[in-house]
Amino acid sequence: MSDSDDDETLQYKIILLGDGTVGKTSIAMRFTNDEFGQQYKQTIGVDFMLRRLELPGNTRVALQIWDIGGQSIGSKMLGSYIFGSQAIIIVYDITNYQSFQNAEDWLALVKRSFPDEKDLPYMALVGNKLEVASKVVKAEIIEYQQGKGREAAVEGEEREVKKNKKCSVQ
Repeated sequence: MSDSDDDETLQYKIILLGDGTVGKTSIAMRFTNDEFGQQYKQTIGVDFMLRRLELPGNTRVALQIWDIGGQSIGSKMLGSYIFGSQAIIIVYDITNYQSFQNAEDWLALVKRSFPDEKDLPYMALVGNKLEVASKVVKAEIIEYQQGKGREAAVEGEEREVKKNKKCSVQ
């Protein structure tokens, strides 16, 4: 291996999607800068952050975090933003049931952007704002999960796992 190979940095593009005010920027700031603010301005369009890691074996990794504004769901640019991503994190606010329901819309948008299912990036669903958990709308979410939501999610994820080993049901 040459010295130039030792200097290689692997780059990965990670997209944060979800409704406005679900806390995508908070997640990105905590991960990239180890900062947490009580107030943020709503992201308009897209914001970029970077986290560099050094893994065992002198492997350098640069994680590009793309914080996509929640109002972007109707944007014609959204497909361009998520194109080429290796991971997508769909975020919802655990105190806002509508943001949980809208996660389906975000997932559908991702799937439309990757017509060939084998090209889908790794995906995760993250419930955020645990610090205000006293306002959690648990009953509605549980009811939804017991209905079509959980069954559809489990069936869909089982299909995805069998096809590309990129999803898991927790």
